[in-house]
Amino acid sequence: MFQQFSRFLTVGATGFITDATVLSILVHVFDYSPYWSRFPSFLVAVTLTWYLNYHWTFEKTKNKQKFQNFGYYLSLQSLGIAINLLIYMTTLYSSNYFFSHPEYAIALASLATLFFNYFSLKKWVFKTNK
Repeated sequence: MFQQFSRFLTVGATGFITDATVLSILVHVFDYSPYWSRFPSFLVAVTLTWYLNYHWTFEKTKNKQKFQNFGYYLSLQSLGIAINLLIYMTTLYSSNYFFSHPEYAIALASLATLFFNYFSLKKWVFKTNK
């Protein structure tokens, strides 16, 4: 379990860096809204984290077809991102500092949803058949 959780944290950190990088480019280079920029940054990050979780973190539990698994992953991550976006948008709305630096708002939202994401993925998407 410790190795799996460590891998999950590594994948999560990779997803966070990807999410924050795409968001930063959209906001700071292309001058897009930090609210709307979160959607494409999330789509890139969630696709990357599914791939890494499927092939590395939970590789011993691949019990569904790849695209069916991706569908389950997206469904569950939609709930996680709803929580994440609520925290992210509330943080942006409540602070000019976070609005100017949305990467920090992503960090807070990601930390807040970390355990929900891990345990829900372990229980429903990458569960073992016993």
